[in-house]
Amino acid sequence: MRVSTVARPAILALGLTFVITGCAPTTANSGGSVERLEPVLAFDGQILEDHKAAEFRENSAPLDPDMVEFAENERLSAFEASSRAEELADEYQVGEPLSESDLEFVRAYLVPASAGTERLQEEPVVATALYEEDSLQTELALVNGQSWTFSQSQRSGAGTTAATQGSATINIGFVDHTWTAGWTAKRISGALLTTMVSNLQVQLYGAVAAPPYVGLITNWSRSATATGVQSTYFSRNGSAVGAVAYYNMSGNTVFNTTQGSFQIGY
Repeated sequence: MRVSTVARPAILALGLTFVITGCAPTTANSGGSVERLEPVLAFDGQILEDHKAAEFRENSAPLDPDMVEFAENERLSAFEASSRAEELADEYQVGEPLSESDLEFVRAYLVPASAGTERLQEEPVVATALYEEDSLQTELALVNGQSWTFSQSQRSGAGTTAATQGSATINIGFVDHTWTAGWTAKRISGALLTTMVSNLQVQLYGAVAAPPYVGLITNWSRSATATGVQSTYFSRNGSAVGAVAYYNMSGNTVFNTTQGSFQIGY
């Protein structure tokens, strides 16, 4: 999942962020007149102009997690931020504006679409992060700021070891956005698997017609179940339209055995 600097320090340090449609600041030209802000296309087709466009731009600016004001957003661990990000979209209808607290969380912990524009215009950048959390071992490689690969393995409490390996890409454009991900999930050792359930989720937050003019504009998910096999490949892709400010993309496979279940996510 793409979330906080605590959860994925190597990723955000390299700018796993993309291009935002948005508003240029209001400026005075040489003749002394004031230029109007570039309009923003809201989710329902309405156009945000003038003060609405300005409020959208201000309310969608990234926020340092150390500067949050709501107690529920303070000092969130990687697990807490990831869990809340994955649950947040289910609390809203598509097109609904965010509450003040949820908007603050999104600005502080999700990946902003407004950063990393320059990096995408540079030569490809490749970096690898290795980390271990509990029994989950992960190798993650970031390529060119918009694609990444992952290789993970985990041993369950009952002694079953499984692994996932694959890649994901998300492209946040001016209005049109696309994403794709695919990975192999397999048992390595231990009890035989009964089923594997793979899931991919994407949530996009951006311009909506009502204050604070930032809300949920896409809540997309796909899943597939593999039964009676010890290895499977899962792949899905999707697209959306709108002025995106932040996104969350996450995936996982749940491994089920007669001795219990566990999951590996990226």
